[in-house]
Amino acid sequence: MDLFLSEKNSYDLTPRPPSLKGNGEQRLPSPFRGGEDRTPPLRFGEGLGEGLLRKEVADMNQPQKVGRNALCPCGSGKKYKKCCLGKDKPQTDSAPEKPLSFEPVPVSENIVQVNQQASDYENRIRLFHQRLEDGLINNDTAFELLDNIYLEAVQHNERDRFDALVDKLRQMKPEVYAQERQYCLDWKITNAVVAKRWDKVSELVKEMATHAPDNLDTFDPIFDQLSYYGQLTILTEIAKIAWSGIKISKDLFKWAIDEFQGQAMDWVMFDYIETHSSPHAADPELIEKLSFFTDELQPDQIERFIAGITGKQEKIWKIGDFDLNTPEIAQQHLFELMTEFPGYLRRVENVPYSKGQMAQEHLYLYIRDKQISASEKKSAMSMLIPERKGIERYFKDMESPQYPIAATFELIPGWLRFMVFKGLISVDDARKAIQELWGTDVKIYEFLKEYISDPTPAEAIRQWREYAVIR
Repeated sequence: MDLFLSEKNSYDLTPRPPSLKGNGEQRLPSPFRGGEDRTPPLRFGEGLGEGLLRKEVADMNQPQKVGRNALCPCGSGKKYKKCCLGKDKPQTDSAPEKPLSFEPVPVSENIVQVNQQASDYENRIRLFHQRLEDGLINNDTAFELLDNIYLEAVQHNERDRFDALVDKLRQMKPEVYAQERQYCLDWKITNAVVAKRWDKVSELVKEMATHAPDNLDTFDPIFDQLSYYGQLTILTEIAKIAWSGIKISKDLFKWAIDEFQGQAMDWVMFDYIETHSSPHAADPELIEKLSFFTDELQPDQIERFIAGITGKQEKIWKIGDFDLNTPEIAQQHLFELMTEFPGYLRRVENVPYSKGQMAQEHLYLYIRDKQISASEKKSAMSMLIPERKGIERYFKDMESPQYPIAATFELIPGWLRFMVFKGLISVDDARKAIQELWGTDVKIYEFLKEYISDPTPAEAIRQWREYAVIR
């Protein structure tokens, strides 16, 4: 398990807070994200606290707020809620604590007693009902109980029973539900996704989208999840709902607003191309949809985007175009080559645009970083072909890893077939690359199967060698 993550709850889907470190990364090849001249966004990292997409400036003399599901800043490797949460609670001169059976006691003691009293699955459920009906539940104990019940409910194949608990919390304690909404919706969305109840997914993510300006940094895993499953229509719907609040937010950094805007327009474009047999840049329907997100449309960029994705304007490449003797040109050519990749995946291999785009982003960043760090002695072909040690290192550093790792590794064979199709490598080159990656698929499967709330990505990696055939 420690290939990618160390000492953390790998199957927890709650989002990680963003990092304060910049990384100089050029993002997806997209006209709506500013292309190669775009100022890169911050990456989503671990353990630095929630809400850092926002303009809040912390007093450096005060303790930093740390999300309960972030890694504890003490360096233990445990989650904050399982480590120093209780220690960091401010001490007061309040009255002595009352027993659990009466008024709620301070959060840290509350959680300890809850865990002691709820030693198994059915007892936790009974305790949740009891505390809820007695009015003795707050947001921390509600989260702690539901968080523990959720994974066991998944293992017992009782997702609907878990959803009923969340619904009961919402009905009886709406103020507590409001505090824990992002987590409750995350659990319920995953349950609906696994069951392929897409109407229910749409309903739930729309509720989450109405609160996007307050919780934009919690949306990233949901976007990844829906992108992995190719749910473009849902993605475009929630982007529109969320954008209404995000675009006028005074609390979000400009880069966060711009990043969301660009991604939303990508989804609109992919959804439009998917649902129209003859897409064109001047289509009033497309213009209206894109204009919801910007007043500065550039028709020539839209036309190039459509032409690249649909295969109507593919460039003829030769391996020398990626020669490291001219590194800046090689990187620009990589960027242009990558713009064609999601369209190839959709047309030839029937991969959803949004899933292909996820793999496109990470393969681009991985190969671009190889180009930057490589010496001129490295061949252009070796730069374009993923290799075992390098891709494992890249995955180890990846943030919010479940769906991006799954999509990227799943589609490496598609990338190799794409390069064969473009005449950049031979079939034998592609087969050798696949053979070298044998073993990495096993490591990734062992890692992903810890995400028990959604077993689909792990199952896809288990069957990877069937997809990885190069003919």
